[in-house]
Amino acid sequence: MDAAGFQSRIDSYTKCKDHKTVLNEFLNEVKGLSDEQRRLILPKLDFSEMFRTLVKWNNPIYAEPFYELVSLVFENCEAGRIVSENEELLLQFLTHVTPKFQVLLFSLLCRAISEGNVACFSQVPNLMYELVRSISAEDADSDSPVINLLEKIILMPQGAEIVFKSDIGNSLAEIMCEIPEIRFQILELASSAASGSKEGLEMVKNCQILEELETGLQGAMAHVDQVGFATTVDCYTKIGSAEWGYEELLASGILSKLEARVVEYGPGTMEDKVMPSIYMFFGAIFKHFPERALKDCPKVVPTVMNLIKISIDRAYVTRTEIEMIGMVAAKPAGKRYLATLMPTSDSVLDHLKKFVQSGSASDKVCSLETTMDLIVLKEEDQTDEMLRLTKSWFESIWISVEKLFQFCKEPFPGVNRTSIPVFVSETVQCRITGLKLLLTLTKLAWGRNEVCLLPSLLSWLVEQESCNDVHFFVNGVADAQVMQLKSDVARVILADKSIPQNVRRTLTINPKVQNDAKKMRCSSGEI
Repeated sequence: MDAAGFQSRIDSYTKCKDHKTVLNEFLNEVKGLSDEQRRLILPKLDFSEMFRTLVKWNNPIYAEPFYELVSLVFENCEAGRIVSENEELLLQFLTHVTPKFQVLLFSLLCRAISEGNVACFSQVPNLMYELVRSISAEDADSDSPVINLLEKIILMPQGAEIVFKSDIGNSLAEIMCEIPEIRFQILELASSAASGSKEGLEMVKNCQILEELETGLQGAMAHVDQVGFATTVDCYTKIGSAEWGYEELLASGILSKLEARVVEYGPGTMEDKVMPSIYMFFGAIFKHFPERALKDCPKVVPTVMNLIKISIDRAYVTRTEIEMIGMVAAKPAGKRYLATLMPTSDSVLDHLKKFVQSGSASDKVCSLETTMDLIVLKEEDQTDEMLRLTKSWFESIWISVEKLFQFCKEPFPGVNRTSIPVFVSETVQCRITGLKLLLTLTKLAWGRNEVCLLPSLLSWLVEQESCNDVHFFVNGVADAQVMQLKSDVARVILADKSIPQNVRRTLTINPKVQNDAKKMRCSSGEI
């Protein structure tokens, strides 16, 4: 049957006597088509009258064949077109007695987003409004399809306008007040929109959602609801990652309020629960806007560095303080600022050294990752000043590249062997992070030179990892990651044309490294 024949059957459906039998017959005919035939025929058909009739009846006896037919049509037609042309039908799906129709609806809407057709949502304002109004307290404790959908829309170009520049945004603000359980999910949506564009920030402000966000910092429950406070700070972290968001936080006084919270903090108090979020907030803005943020919030870094000196029995808080210092060092401006506060004998560097020598697995990983932040430099930023600074910081923590090599080479790097599962996870985490630090090191001229002076390290880079019994819990995956990182280190060294020939010969023993090296020489025009 061709498209005209199918359309004739569709048009006559409402006039037939046995709707259920005819529906099943029609469904079987559609199923009988090949995949290619369905892709060619179904998009040409107009099902609107037939579907309106069936969904209006909302009768369980038709539900299964109707669902199967709709699924086939949706699968073979452009999702965005279906959404924009069938608002009334989709509204009925939202309240259909058979829950599978709601699942089908959200699947269709998500597929429209994956097609890049966010504009179709602006053509179905009633559907969008009803979707938002369907949010309930249960969405706070589950994987809410509505919240997930709105988040995906917001992340698309002009998506924030669809969600917040309309009655939908005002409805979200109302729901946030009506259903306290859903408050933070909506605030996270708003912070995503505000960080996505300057226009998105203005729309969120117009809905007065930012005012509600601020009550999380200074409202009546701010000092009682520690989890709520931390979640509020996380939202500000997202907003502050954009330049316009940073300007808003500065103008509204949020930066000064959070800076005061850092200065007033006393270790050992209930504040321990919220300080990590505040540290990550400042770490993020120092990383994005080091010159401005360090000037606008001058007390944060010196205060945190002093707190690190007195860190006792608060390991998690101390780790986030140290991580924040690493984030400050993400750009050369931050490194220069830290250099004025942090000599080679500074307590921060001492803590990083102690973490590696005698800390827990989490301490070791924190030290390794922060050391990476302290020494990482883009190629264009590798001035003599920056190279000297990064070298001095690295040697204050690790003494030499050889010490780092010994750490990475151990099958169980500095792990307390209390139990096999813990032992394996710690080994994987520490060893892989150590290799990432070694990779970062070889991207610096001085680090690369020192690596080339260690023949045992060079030979180790091209050795295959043996997947022995102590690694059976990770099924060889950890060993594969280690080999990949070792190969990455070798490739970075081989990309340097000035390395001695004996080093190049050692590193090209491994066929994989040799092949990668050949590709690099081809791309650079050497061969």
